[in-house]
Parts: sequence; structure tokens; C-alpha cells
Amino acid sequence: GEYLEEAIGDLSAIYDNVLRGEADLTNKSMSYDATLQLGDGGRELLAAYAGENVNWFKSISMSGTLNNKDNMTSWDGALMVNGTDIISLSAIYDSQQQTAYVKTPLVADAYAELSLYSMMTNGQLPAYQFATVNSAYGLFFGILSKLPEGKQVRSIAQRYADIVVDNLTNVTKGREELSAGAVTKKYTVLTVTMDDAQVQKIVGAVLDEFLNDQELKDLICDTVDSVMGASMSGNEIYSQMKSEAEMIKKNLTQIRLPGQIVMKVYVDGKGEIVGRKITGSGSSMTYLMLMQGTNFGFEFTVDNGGRCSSIVGSGTKVSEKVTGEFTVLQKVAGTSYEMMKISTDKLDWSQLRKGYFNGKITLTPGKAAGAFGDTSSLPMDVSGFAFVLEGSTSAEKIDLTLSITTNGKTFASGSVLLTTKKGTTVDKVRNALTLTDYSAQAMNSAGTFLQTLTNKLQTAGVPSQYIEMLKYYLPY
Repeated sequence: GEYLEEAIGDLSAIYDNVLRGEADLTNKSMSYDATLQLGDGGRELLAAYAGENVNWFKSISMSGTLNNKDNMTSWDGALMVNGTDIISLSAIYDSQQQTAYVKTPLVADAYAELSLYSMMTNGQLPAYQFATVNSAYGLFFGILSKLPEGKQVRSIAQRYADIVVDNLTNVTKGREELSAGAVTKKYTVLTVTMDDAQVQKIVGAVLDEFLNDQELKDLICDTVDSVMGASMSGNEIYSQMKSEAEMIKKNLTQIRLPGQIVMKVYVDGKGEIVGRKITGSGSSMTYLMLMQGTNFGFEFTVDNGGRCSSIVGSGTKVSEKVTGEFTVLQKVAGTSYEMMKISTDKLDWSQLRKGYFNGKITLTPGKAAGAFGDTSSLPMDVSGFAFVLEGSTSAEKIDLTLSITTNGKTFASGSVLLTTKKGTTVDKVRNALTLTDYSAQAMNSAGTFLQTLTNKLQTAGVPSQYIEMLKYYLPY
């Protein structure tokens, strides 16, 4: 029961913080700055494998702001190469009028107006693309905010978890010695044996609760109505779910397991769960996080009888910050293959359980990384690389850097900085140009645009052959 309560709490926190929080952009303003840098190792490898001299390329970045309030969304972005401003773009979308406005200052000072609905009715925009734009917009700017709050989802999920626990009868208590990493200790073990009768009893109790659960019915109906609008009825969806539940309840005795399922939960002297193991039908899954002071031993194993995959490791856990070394192993026919090495440096476990990453993690492919897949199409041996992710995330800020190193040199690195605050009012666009007029103005200024763009790219150090190639593809 405590394990289920803890797991439900973690999942509801992730649901609230990530799905309803960070992913929902309704009435928010988000500033971003993303940069990709190529290191000496990357330039050397590209020269060796692609025959391209890219010593001129140092970095490419984009920065700007995405802002939403009252059905209006604005976006501003600027592109930089090697620290030199190249081009900027601006766009505004009025969701009520289903109209977009786009501006490129290098081309024209005014906005071009694009009525998506008119373009669809005139055949300029396929109906499926129009629907896709509306669906994507609605997802990030409205639908997610209409999902139920995490505390309500948690309350309902906990109620059903309690029903499952209350109907568990085949439970025994004992002691068992466990080992993970350098930690070996004895723990209390609670063993639950699931057979056909036990599963049928639990399913029946859960269905009884569902069929009389007014809170869950209201939640389903209200959520479907809010999210889907007129395209789908919450009552219709609930009626279908209720009919299915009634059908299952009438045929409970037809529920059969392929064999007994044995679940073990390991508890330390403080009453905290340190691991669990599920076995059934010749397969098993084991999770152990054993503590001895601040030191820990870790194991996560999935064994299907013919092939065994596991992550094993050890390290320290101080104030919920995990620093350790882990190995990903694949075992086939009695032989273990090292697939990957993972190291963590002060990885905040308490924040990770809420959906936030804080700390540092390094992934290094092992010697057997290509043993179970075809890597012949890859341009280079990935076992010589290390992938390092470090930084911090929260509800208001994401600051992450991903670096790829090889042979002690940086191949490439990418960083992203996002800051979020309340959305500000987006002014409606006035005196916008029609697409025809905007195109005409763009053609009139094509010479100036191309010369300005060329000068900027030359300042950034871009070779002339790439500039000429870009000009060839521009519609001027």
C-alpha cells in the first residue's frame, strides 16, 4: 500500500509539473536561447569522414521569445552563425480569426497576412494541414490546461489502489538476504501470490467501484467535453466504458493467468521499501536500491529466461543527490556483454521523481554496443564517444547542456536556456500586407536583401561556395 501511494504521488507530480505545467503554454511567455557548437573533435571527424573542411564553423544559435495570451500568440526568433546576427523572423497567430502574420525585417517592414481558413476554402491549403495546425495549436495553447488537476487524479488513483491492496489475501511475511553492488543485508520481505481467483476478486472489486463512481464519471465527462469540444461527447465515451466494464464483470471467471504471479516487496528496518521483484511465466523483474549509510548498491534486471538485461551499480546518496557508476549489461546464453557505462554526479533524485532534471549524467557506449544491432551504416564507431548531459530544470527555467566527446576532445555540444513567466498582451496587427503585396515588396527589395545577407554571412566566416549555394535555393 505504501509503495503504491508513493508511486502514485510521483506520477501525479510528473503529470502536474510536466504535462499540465511545462508543456502547457497557455498565457505564458517563454524566452529561449539554443546553441550548437562544433568542437575540434567534430571538425577533425567531419574532415576525415566527409572530406569537408569546416574549420570556419564554430557555432549556430537561435534565440527569441514565444508569448501567448487571450488567444493571441507571438513568436520572435533570430539566427546567429559564429556569433554574427544573420536573420530575424516574427510571427503572430490570431486563433479566433485563424489568421497568421509573418514578417522578415530584411525583406519587408510590414507583416504579411495569411488567412488559413480562406487559404483552405480556396484550395491553397489542404484541409488536413489546416486541421493539423489547429490541433497542434489547441494542444499547447489550451487543451493541456483543461486536464484535471494532479491532486484530483492522485486522489482517485489512490482510492483504486487501496481497493487492490484491501483485496490481497495471499500475503506472507519473512526475511531474505539481498545483495546489490557492495551492499549485502537482510530485509523483511512481503510476498504476494496472485492466482486466477485472486485476480478475479480484485478486478470485480475495482469494477464495482467504477460502476458507482460519480466523481470519476464527472471527471471523464468534463475532461472529454472540455478537450474535444463538439467533436465528441463525454457522456458517450463514459457510456462505452461503462458497457465494457459491465461485460467484463459478467465474465469474471474467464479471466485466466498463464501461471501464478509472485510479487515480493523488500522493506528495511525503517519501514522504507528498498526493492521489489515480480516473477511469472518464466520471466522476472527485479529492482533493488540498498543503502548502507550513504553508500548504495543498485540493480534493475529484466529476465525473460532466454535473455537478461540489467543495470547494476553503486555509489553514494547524500541529501537525495546520487553520485555513482552504473553498467548496462546484456546476458545471452550465459555470457554477459557490456552495453553501456553510466555515471551520475549529484543527480537530484527527489527532483527527478517530480519530473525535473538537476545534476550531471554521462553515457559511454560499451565495447559490445553493436553486438545486438547492425551499426554498419554508422559513419564512425560510437563506442569511442561519451555523451554528457548536465544542468537544471524547474517550472520556471530549463538550463541544459549536452556534450559529445571522443578521444578526449569535444565533438559537439548543444545548450538550451528556457525561462518562463506569465504571458503579456499581444497587440493585434494593423495595416498588414496581403500575401501578393508582400511578395511584390519582397521582390523589389531582393537585391538589397541578398547583398545584406551575403555581407552578414561573410562576416560570420561562411565560405563563398556555401553562400552561392544558399542563393541558388532562395526564391529571388
